[in-house]
Amino acid sequence: MAQSKHTGRTYALLAPTGVVAAFLATAGAVGVAQNTHADGLVRCWGGTTNGESNPPADLGVCTNIDTGFNLSVAIQSDGRVRCWGLNHYGQCNVPVDLGACTAVAAWSHVVAVQSGGTVRCWGWNDYGQCNVPSDPMHASSVAAGVRHSVALQVDGIVRCWGDNVYGQCYVPADLGTCSAIGAGSYHSLAIRNNGTVRCWGLNQYGQCNVPGDLGPCSKVAASVI
Repeated sequence: MAQSKHTGRTYALLAPTGVVAAFLATAGAVGVAQNTHADGLVRCWGGTTNGESNPPADLGVCTNIDTGFNLSVAIQSDGRVRCWGLNHYGQCNVPVDLGACTAVAAWSHVVAVQSGGTVRCWGWNDYGQCNVPSDPMHASSVAAGVRHSVALQVDGIVRCWGDNVYGQCYVPADLGTCSAIGAGSYHSLAIRNNGTVRCWGLNQYGQCNVPGDLGPCSKVAASVI
């Protein structure tokens, strides 16, 4: 199952001057946090066992960031994806033909949306999490679970692929169109166009039990469990 080295907890913060994405792994007490300043420069702090807190010196201005398992990912202002940190599965080997991208997500694999909406994946693929569906997909955003991937099409339709042992890739038939997505280790979540949150997959800790009084939402994120 290879679960022991994919355990941990994640959290995300939103700062007035930019986006902060952070990851804290309980395995080995490795932690990394990223911050994009108002000027677009990326800063990292915390554990750096695999260099995940050491951004490339030539990284420059970035527009999007994410963190995975001992891995950091950024999209430069020219759309180029850069990865640094753990590279055991080739997750830092950005495809040379990738081109400019608009969105990116990571765990032990990386999911990216090219400027034309095509989704590309690379890295750990033992559960098919990098096997993007062959039918045309024009995506606007993506999310990465431990062993599955999620994409939001521009038409609001949610797509999932990879490990489905807990039903995390079974998109509810009545989900409808959505505006945002997220992925935990073994569950997926989305915000419908009316603002309601839906979750599916592993529910061992009630992570899919959306509070009845939650009300409309605009953004969503998921922890590792």
